[in-house]
Amino acid sequence: MKKITLLIMLFTLANGFSQNLPYDFSTENQLMAGVGGATTSLEQDGANDVLQIVGATQPYDHARADFASPLDLSDNANNTLTFEIKPVNGTGSGSHLLKFESGAGQPVTELPFSTTGTDWQTITLNFGPNLVSYSSMILFIDFGDSNSGFSDTYLVDDISLGLDPAPTCDDGIQNGDETGVDCGGSSCAECVPITLPLDFSDASQLFTHVGDGDGGSVVLEDGKLRFNGNGQAYDQAYIDLTETFSLFDPSNNTFTVTMEPLLVPDGEVRTHLIKASIGAGAAVQLTGTSIGSAEQDVIFNFGTMGAEAWDRITIFMDFGPAPGGSTYNGLVTNYLISNISLGADPVIPDVEPTEAAPTPTRNAEDVISLFSDAYTDITSNRSPGWGEVVTAETHASNEVLKTTNFVPFTFTSPIDITGHTLHVDVWLPQLPSSGAGLLIKILDAANGPHEGNFIYPVANITAGQWNSIDIDITSFSQNQGTWDTTAQGRVDQFILDIVDDTTMYVDNIYFWKPPTAGLDDNVLNSVKMYPNPAKGVVNFSSASNVALDVAVYDMLGKQVLRANAVQSQLNISSLNPGMYFVKMTQGSNVSTKKLLVN
Repeated sequence: MKKITLLIMLFTLANGFSQNLPYDFSTENQLMAGVGGATTSLEQDGANDVLQIVGATQPYDHARADFASPLDLSDNANNTLTFEIKPVNGTGSGSHLLKFESGAGQPVTELPFSTTGTDWQTITLNFGPNLVSYSSMILFIDFGDSNSGFSDTYLVDDISLGLDPAPTCDDGIQNGDETGVDCGGSSCAECVPITLPLDFSDASQLFTHVGDGDGGSVVLEDGKLRFNGNGQAYDQAYIDLTETFSLFDPSNNTFTVTMEPLLVPDGEVRTHLIKASIGAGAAVQLTGTSIGSAEQDVIFNFGTMGAEAWDRITIFMDFGPAPGGSTYNGLVTNYLISNISLGADPVIPDVEPTEAAPTPTRNAEDVISLFSDAYTDITSNRSPGWGEVVTAETHASNEVLKTTNFVPFTFTSPIDITGHTLHVDVWLPQLPSSGAGLLIKILDAANGPHEGNFIYPVANITAGQWNSIDIDITSFSQNQGTWDTTAQGRVDQFILDIVDDTTMYVDNIYFWKPPTAGLDDNVLNSVKMYPNPAKGVVNFSSASNVALDVAVYDMLGKQVLRANAVQSQLNISSLNPGMYFVKMTQGSNVSTKKLLVN
């Protein structure tokens, strides 16, 4: 019988089963196992028995206890976990998590907690309602991907499960008959109004975390809101204000969020979203970006909005799906937010062009010019009274058009742009905070209207310099009526619109077509470009020994490849499959041909 008992004991120890709570770490069967690189041992802190956990600078290193029988957390009045913990060296992240689970596919429950300094501190975690029984307890130290570079040694003692603590006015949660967090009701001071701006100086300004998947939390830490991300695409937190706010005034509806992304590599861009709503109902939202890990202001300018009275603010810290469409963005990033304010739109400095736009080189007979010093413009009206704000200015000895919304043209006589490409040079002092980009409209208004539209993405525009854009007319999409060669042959209106209504300078607006061969063009136009379609390389052959300068443009007019002094072959392996324009220059002659890349 003794041998059988001994074998049973050995089997139990070999399978790692521990006795149920409480743990005072005075016996070997209370030793929690180190996992993920962490190591554990039972040690003495003075005369006291404690668990020692040595971290491994891993995102999910932890200590684990598998109970001899499941731990019941179903009693909402009796499922508060209390324990003591001491960071020995103070080199950890201060961000931790305690989790109960029962194996793959079974329910889990978890709560984050934080530590500061190197003293012993008491942690109280109230696990709340609607729970079940769990077979394992896991203590994550320096939790999450963003904390993988942190490590410390921790001492843990006196883990116990018991009655929920009686409500107090300083426990950081809304309980009892409180009407807010630690305020209102019969015992606590009157609640402080929760209004903008938020500076996180009061417990009432703590956001509520909402997020699918494991992990994620928000806590107040040293006068800031700490958002611990869990890597989910829609990981978020919200706060309900006691006073409503309006976004109706377009000059005074910009949110500024002062944040510090923690451990984000220099130059790396993170996308965030802020949402204003009426409770969990009607909402408007806008994205913004941060770069790197320095403290910075992220701007959300809402533009023209309705007159709703909003009372909830929601923040998505790492917003949206990962590349490829996955709903999991994989960015477990923590942020410190020190201020959220609503106020005047930021002043965008009007950085004027310091140099002239590139001088056009196309033959005048191949160009229909709307506005350019290089050509004779057709007769048009740039002030039709549509609300346009346009002035003509001279910069770098060159006349340009400046607008804060859009540039319109109405033509005295219709023009035929079939077979043409639109060219425009654009200078933006600063990229708009929202909006799709450059909206271009071409209309046969007298007979329809028939309208073709094209949006040139703002991502393809560089602020503070001239951007030369060429767009084939066949790339325009039908918006009204019928956008066909008939409509393209009798165009009488043109509009160039920067959608977010920021300052824009434009020059050299014209339609061009490939030149008709003349005596000086015969050599260049006899250049053969083959194969077409091509893949990997494209070849050139010419009767002339003069090398070619070759520029390749995509269908949006963005230059994607350039090579000088090309003799016979151009490597195009970097190009994605699609249609391109190949601009060939030989001496003073220029020719453009289409190239299909497989």
